[in-house]
Amino acid sequence: KISMFDNIITKYNPNSIDKGSIVNPKILPQMENTIDLFNHVKSKNIDNDIYILTPNIKSVNKALQIGVKNFSLITSMSNVFQWKNINTSLDNTKRNLSIMYDTIQDTNNDNKIKIYLSCVNECPISGKIPIENVINEFLYYYNHYKVEDICLSDTCGTLNHNDLKKIINILIDRYGVEPKKISLHFHTNSENLENIFKMLNIAY
Repeated sequence: KISMFDNIITKYNPNSIDKGSIVNPKILPQMENTIDLFNHVKSKNIDNDIYILTPNIKSVNKALQIGVKNFSLITSMSNVFQWKNINTSLDNTKRNLSIMYDTIQDTNNDNKIKIYLSCVNECPISGKIPIENVINEFLYYYNHYKVEDICLSDTCGTLNHNDLKKIINILIDRYGVEPKKISLHFHTNSENLENIFKMLNIAY
């Protein structure tokens, strides 16, 4: 992981990068050494914004203790998915995210926060998510929180470029969302991803 991280920074030098999650290793053992990796990153004194995914208030507090400055928070578009994934509702998730956000900001209001919206096109349990639901959930977080960006996460890998174009156009043209506040996370095949990149005018 250290070698992979160093290679990404050296070769691509992204403005920001997510590099792990503080989560119970019994649930996600592959994330067990996130703190070790973070300490390696801190020792390099790089200028890139390094984000840690903190799914609950316990992980937020632990991240603050070790000096994390940039936080990724996560929710979803599906109430069923929330219950299955973290045993709570979307409404309760909103309340928890508010507590997490305030805790991060109260510690240092220069801390940076991004929010991941999972199941942006389809829930693996309940199926297709209407575009208007995606818009409403995005705008809720966009209007309620000062965040670096909100990430539309295609959890099932089924989001096509036409639907994505509709979502982005509505957010920007109708509601005045700053394009830099929208980021994207895909689980999809190469052909679909190529079409999405063409739509976004990004070299693939």
